[in-house]
Amino acid sequence: MYPALAAEYHLALVPFLLQGVAGIDRLNQRDGIHPTAEGDRMVADTVWEILEPVIAAGDQPPNRAKGIPGS
Repeated sequence: MYPALAAEYHLALVPFLLQGVAGIDRLNQRDGIHPTAEGDRMVADTVWEILEPVIAAGDQPPNRAKGIPGS
């Protein structure tokens, strides 16, 4: 659903936040859910890869101009 919505509304999408981190013991705390410091850096890199071009372009989400609530 999220990829379809991102495409429809021309929005950036991080397909999987924990890409390369989930399921790798050394990158997760003992609870098996939360990343370690090294895992956190990898998550940040994953997000930055998508976010940096958006920031560089200075684009406003297209819905802001349309006055759609919550955008």
